[in-house]
Amino acid sequence: SNITCLIIDEVGYCDPLPESESNLFFQILDRRYDKRKGSTIFTSNMKPSEWRTLFFNNSIAKCALDRIMDRCIAIDIRGASYRGQQKTVYKISTSAVPEVTGINLYQ
Repeated sequence: SNITCLIIDEVGYCDPLPESESNLFFQILDRRYDKRKGSTIFTSNMKPSEWRTLFFNNSIAKCALDRIMDRCIAIDIRGASYRGQQKTVYKISTSAVPEVTGINLYQ
């Protein structure tokens, strides 16, 4: 393929892959690994050691992770999330409305 950079975002966000999808995902990784063309970037909130649970079985997981980890550069980013830092916060008072007396609304 001519894809020089494949980005797989949020690894672990979905449920474990069924067998056919696990096989397809492995085939994609295997072809990219064998061709040594381009980069594959993975983003995840999970440690790669936890990715095994995403595959249909341990055999597929082991083969896929072997290819991913063989020539990888791992970047561990820690700290607070940047999401939500631009949010607007409104403060709303929920105190009781003062009682109004001396007014007859039905006159």
